Amino acid sequence: MSKRRWEAPVLVICKRSGRMHMVTTTEEALNILLNAWPVSTGKAFLRALQVCADVDAGLRTPHEARECFIAAAQEADIPIETAGPPVMQSASRKGGAYSAPGLREKGT
Repeated sequence: MSKRRWEAPVLVICKRSGRMHMVTTTEEALNILLNAWPVSTGKAFLRALQVCADVDAGLRTPHEARECFIAAAQEADIPIETAGPPVMQSASRKGGAYSAPGLREKGT
């Protein structure tokens, strides 16, 4: 699985526990999708799983995996913070991801 770092991390906030997970690679995203995601249905969720697997096979880029992971979080109404390029959102979407320019990776 791809351990190459994403251009910018995604901070996922667990609604039940309040724990925060810093996702910086496709491998971390896939692990969260498979083991900690609150839903296992939805188009964006299934697409994120597929794209993460495709990155490992060399068919997709880590950037595509990051975008699909963000879309899956929005679909599942999971609070996230992103840094880097703006995240495209549907006009009908309330809340969701937003850009946090000051967000940095741990240890930097």
